[in-house]
Amino acid sequence: MPELIPSDGLVRRARRICRRERARLDELAVGGELRLVGGTSMPGLVTYGDVDLLLRVPRQQFREVTARLGAAYPARLQSAWSESLWLFLIDPTIPVELALTPIGSQQDQHFVRAWELLARRSDLRERYNRLKLESSEADYPAMKGRFFKELADDAY
Repeated sequence: MPELIPSDGLVRRARRICRRERARLDELAVGGELRLVGGTSMPGLVTYGDVDLLLRVPRQQFREVTARLGAAYPARLQSAWSESLWLFLIDPTIPVELALTPIGSQQDQHFVRAWELLARRSDLRERYNRLKLESSEADYPAMKGRFFKELADDAY
């Protein structure tokens, strides 16, 4: 597992990557709202240095966009795909990953609400950092999933 590092020095790079990917999506005629999420999206987090993007598209465009992205980017974690979430690997060297959701879906709400709460609340960022720093590699995915479910389920 890579080493955790402070996000503060990576946020500008992540924002540049997000702008670059928006331009690439425009070239592919893929609309929607592209958001920077994940550990490099804001200062004050610890991260593995990867860049996570969220592309929110109208529900009626979801299938068309999945086809366009599937022709341009390799699939990522297909076992996690659902009717409202597809994942793509944009750049394996950093890595840059893109989650695609239909606007208003449960997955979309999960991403949006959780990351908006983390942006507003330093106590939640501290808790997320502790979770990353203190959990084992084996336990981290489940613990992270519970943490984000709690945020998304309106516990705050």
